[in-house]
Amino acid sequence: MTAYAKYRSKLDACLDRARTEMPSVPPGIGLWVDRLVEGGDRAIISAALASLLEKAVDPGQDVRMHQAKMGRGRALDQRVTTPFLQENSLPAMAGSAWLARPLGQNAECAPRYPGAAKKCKKEFQPALDAVERGDMDAAALIVYFLQRLSERRERRSMHLAAPSGLTVQEVADILEEHFFARYDARGAARLPALAVHAAYRQMTEEVGRYKDCTLGGLDTHDSADRRTGPLGDVEVRSGRGGVFEAVEVRHDQPAAARMVRAAFDKFKSQRSLDRYYILTTRKGVAGAYDSEAVTRAVVEVSRQHGCQVIVNGVIEGLKYYLRLLRSTDEFVQNYVALLKDDPAIAHEHREMWNRIVDRRHAS
Repeated sequence: MTAYAKYRSKLDACLDRARTEMPSVPPGIGLWVDRLVEGGDRAIISAALASLLEKAVDPGQDVRMHQAKMGRGRALDQRVTTPFLQENSLPAMAGSAWLARPLGQNAECAPRYPGAAKKCKKEFQPALDAVERGDMDAAALIVYFLQRLSERRERRSMHLAAPSGLTVQEVADILEEHFFARYDARGAARLPALAVHAAYRQMTEEVGRYKDCTLGGLDTHDSADRRTGPLGDVEVRSGRGGVFEAVEVRHDQPAAARMVRAAFDKFKSQRSLDRYYILTTRKGVAGAYDSEAVTRAVVEVSRQHGCQVIVNGVIEGLKYYLRLLRSTDEFVQNYVALLKDDPAIAHEHREMWNRIVDRRHAS
């Protein structure tokens, strides 16, 4: 048995135990794991599982010493835990978790872990510290960890309502209530971006302006220029390959000329860009595009580049998109599919969607 096969065998055994056993976990440690799982940060989940697995197989090592220069490497994460998570439809990274910014500090993952890695300090570090103190057996904690991850997966598979025959205004009202409901879980700021992407999925199929265009993925953001990164939350490419239209969703920020200038800094080298939408979730900005400072910035960008920048509220923007569609039914189905699959969306956001739809249908 190779070294990696030994780790994978241990992990598979823990998964078998997770299906039949309920390990005893001190409340404090359980809370740390629960926060980690519900937070949904794939890098920290993957790194935590890899660290606990190393401890379970080799109890003598200090798994808080997480970087190669401290005696640790990335191979276990990439060769064992990441494939395991992917095969079991659990949150997983495409590459090494140790490359993520919260885990990139060259220091022991202990109470004084430096930097702005708040998630690491609140969730990842305390669990490792407890294992190192001997407060919790690493294998038993893996079992509990896998149970909680599996429960989260099952909750995400819940049925989501997809009402049909809605007017544009009815859809907009449901979306607005869903975006601005009060949530405890992180991820609500992602909802408007999902809705915009859902609209573009349908528009690129139905609207003549987007003939021969392709829609980029929400997570991949296949930017035309790798040096500048993605141009927005949504990118539409023309048949010639360049980014033709992009949308940036800003959360709870009033429309301002600086947004236009910041956007221009990102796309000024992309001569193929025809329109750039800046949509903000801040309420009461329907007329922001007409404000003097924003208008001057938009006109200046148009003169220098030729791209038309449009600044608006996200609900107003979505209503404009929805009016271009033959029916709202496919849009609702697209949005529901993204709600179900997007890793940043929590169970609470899905429950709220069903609750809003049920209440509006009952009234």
